[in-house]
Amino acid sequence: MTNYTNEIVNFEKFKNIKYEKSILNSQKKFFTIYILINNLNKLDLNVVTSVLNQTFKDFEFLIFIKKSDDLEKILDLENHTFKDYRIKIIEVDNFDFHSLNNFFETEFLVQIDEDSYMDKTLLELAYYNINFSKINDKIIYTNVVDLKENKLYNEVIINKSLKKILIFTNILIFNKTLLYNVLKSDFNNIGFVHFNYYGTFTTNYSCTVISANKGLKNYPQSCLYNYNSEPSNFVLKYNAKKSKNAILCIMPWAKVGGADLFNLNVIKYLKEKGYSIFIIATEVCKYEMRESFEDYADAYYDLTTFLQREYWADFIKNIILHNDIKLIFQMNSLYFYHLIPWIKYQFPKLPILEYLHAEDFGWRNGGYPKDSTAVSQFIDKTFTCNEHLKTIMHDKMNRVNDISVKTLYIGVDTEKFNPDIVKITDKTTEEFCKGKKVILFPSRFSYEKRPIFLLNLMKKIKEERNDIVCIMVGDGDAKGDIIKFINKYSLEDVIKLIPMQSDIRQYYKLADITIICSLSEGITLTTYESLSMNKPVVTADVGGQREIVKNGSGMVIKTYQDIKKDLYNFNYSEEELISYKNAIYKLLNNHYPKNKLRNKVISNYSQQRMLDTIETNINALIVNKSKIKQDLIVDENFAIRFLVLFNETSKVFFNNSFEFDNYKQYMKNKLWKKWWWRGFVKCVKLMHLDKIIKKIYFRGK
Repeated sequence: MTNYTNEIVNFEKFKNIKYEKSILNSQKKFFTIYILINNLNKLDLNVVTSVLNQTFKDFEFLIFIKKSDDLEKILDLENHTFKDYRIKIIEVDNFDFHSLNNFFETEFLVQIDEDSYMDKTLLELAYYNINFSKINDKIIYTNVVDLKENKLYNEVIINKSLKKILIFTNILIFNKTLLYNVLKSDFNNIGFVHFNYYGTFTTNYSCTVISANKGLKNYPQSCLYNYNSEPSNFVLKYNAKKSKNAILCIMPWAKVGGADLFNLNVIKYLKEKGYSIFIIATEVCKYEMRESFEDYADAYYDLTTFLQREYWADFIKNIILHNDIKLIFQMNSLYFYHLIPWIKYQFPKLPILEYLHAEDFGWRNGGYPKDSTAVSQFIDKTFTCNEHLKTIMHDKMNRVNDISVKTLYIGVDTEKFNPDIVKITDKTTEEFCKGKKVILFPSRFSYEKRPIFLLNLMKKIKEERNDIVCIMVGDGDAKGDIIKFINKYSLEDVIKLIPMQSDIRQYYKLADITIICSLSEGITLTTYESLSMNKPVVTADVGGQREIVKNGSGMVIKTYQDIKKDLYNFNYSEEELISYKNAIYKLLNNHYPKNKLRNKVISNYSQQRMLDTIETNINALIVNKSKIKQDLIVDENFAIRFLVLFNETSKVFFNNSFEFDNYKQYMKNKLWKKWWWRGFVKCVKLMHLDKIIKKIYFRGK
């Protein structure tokens, strides 16, 4: 069992839930949710609220209690506290199969503990999984947040060879035919489906280890298609909340990064302006910023956590239909770029808006801007974060629809990033910086950001001066190499690593200079933030950095490496190291009067200006709808093939479940796709070696 303390989950989430009254168009019931409770007075009303707030509305909620004289409490809960017809309180003599079975009218049941809360999308995710994946013989369960001990649990496979798995029994979703097994806690001959997200929150964590004899479907599922992965156009019918101005935001994930923070700020602003926000994520990601997004979303769906990719297109179509989506904001989902032609065919009047942050010729020969260009005829509005990217798309990517492409600087919240209101709370780091000049590296520890280059630079600076230190704030894949380098060259006295932070303003205040030495960027948020905190920037000449770092705001250093070939090249030129070193020395000698740099940001790069511009364009697109000419909309077959091409060339295998029970057959199928294996088998048969091998094999048997 693993406690995932590196994931970020709010343990206060269910202390006081606001009840969201729903207007239901019908009394259809797909699920029956039930609780078994001995004393109604012990029932946490927040548990009831978490059930009634589900985004999927077609259910009944049965509360089974032992025979009780507390009639007043029963009537109050049913008729006054919530006034929701879906609640029914039923008195029974025993909580056994025969006593309960006759009360269930639906095919699918949800067992919930009296002290466990449901994430608001849990029923909806189960509904789609059941209808798309046809898993009538399996039990669905999720990761668990233990609110009492402040722990997170998502360990699933205990022993793969013995098929031992850990299941969390606080909330289970299953077919009625399995009721007897569930009530008897007899799980060893049942199949399971594990939704890999925190759908269960509890103050009384419980689990059990079993043998998954009937198999486990554990998400994320591998994308190794042995079938045609085209959409089925399967539309489901159920109650859903209709919103006046609903926006669907489709993004890769919710990580800690500049593009993700931009997405969060835009979504927060649009929510405050009265829009309904639905978010779909399409890449596997741990819980870093998911709950930050959920705070402003009507619903958040990470498709990798509950649905096979073959059904994603149909899921997105259903979300658009059921929530009356008025606009799609494409926030750089690779999958969605390949789905856009099919979505445009299905919804020709639905406008699509996107924001592009940076080109990356080291990844898929251009990154997201290249994908955008491929389907530009279907996109109504494109914003780029700088003029450099707009020019690159036109000159090197053959983007021809220039009218729809506009530059819109991200900017910064200048009220938040104000040195006058920031206090230093990290006293240990403050002591580390005392009496020193401070360089700040606020970034993901990923190789395109070149943290190893920075370490080489600090090693050189340490050889010459003893009054300069560096603070590195972040986390990422390169962290292991960073620690090894620091230990190898004894740099602990000049470099301090700070874990990933939700608020890094105090480190800007401690710093004298911010350094950005990346191989690829658009314009980093850290550039805007640093200047707003009145701290100059030393930056690589990548993306549109020189558009902001100018007129005395810092120094721009020419690029010496190419991301296409130097991502893992740690042999940095002496000339480049000296260029950065000299720039740092020069800026440390400069004096920046209070608010000199900050005032430039306030005048030219306000985040509010960016947000207002996006809202204005969204309003216009919703009112006018998509104006893309019908003759540009491709036929459905072409759109489907474009998506299938992506599915077939973007196959992923997750070694996390029992997806291939017959491993020999799996390897045989996998090898048969290789030309060299087919040739080898052909030669073996021509030489009759296969018969000899079989004789030897069966002789040993």
